[in-house]
Amino acid sequence: LVLSASFAALMAAGVASPAFAATNTATATATDVDAVTVTGSFIAGTPEDAAMPVEAVNLEELRNQGSPSNIDLVKGLTEIGSVAGEANRNNAFSIGAASINLRSLSSSRTVVVFNGRRFPEQYSASVGRFNNIALIPTAAIGRVEILKEGGATTYGADAVGGVINYITRRNLDGVEMSANYRQIQGSDGDYDISISGGKLFENGNIMGVVSFTHRSELDLSARDSGEEVFGLRL
Repeated sequence: LVLSASFAALMAAGVASPAFAATNTATATATDVDAVTVTGSFIAGTPEDAAMPVEAVNLEELRNQGSPSNIDLVKGLTEIGSVAGEANRNNAFSIGAASINLRSLSSSRTVVVFNGRRFPEQYSASVGRFNNIALIPTAAIGRVEILKEGGATTYGADAVGGVINYITRRNLDGVEMSANYRQIQGSDGDYDISISGGKLFENGNIMGVVSFTHRSELDLSARDSGEEVFGLRL
């Protein structure tokens, strides 16, 4: 039985978090700029065809995908390698942890930032440092931005695989509750429940999220040889 719970109390200043990009002015004076070159990851709205392409998923797109968990969203990225989060036994990661591995360069070479700030690190015997995205409540996320071509110039050598920025919601005014259940053949299924509350002010907002996630055991012996891939248990 794998149980995990997440709690977040999130405060924002009422301005959009920086997306991935930075600028460098070739020549500039107080009144004149000859050229602006995108080099890094702190300008909002960096297009996907820029020199440092950014893939962004907003709240509406997340809901259209069925509000996937953090690990499910990560596994759907085309540039993702093997990650922790599905096998939580004898893999040298803490039970319940979920990692990100862009470009298959190891989780230690992918950096996770939260509202533009580095997310706390954990360590495993297999890869060293990694960011545990299971600690981020899914209900708190309003946008996810992925710097796909590496961010070592801006963030250091541990970001050579890429950078993912989780940005919290900033427009919640009231209380929301959500619950999800997934039936999985051979197990008791996975489910989660979350309660979100927020308040908008003239110059900012405050939001709090409490979430609970349960993932049932799934033994290899419970999988058939392929006769029945999907099933429904009542």
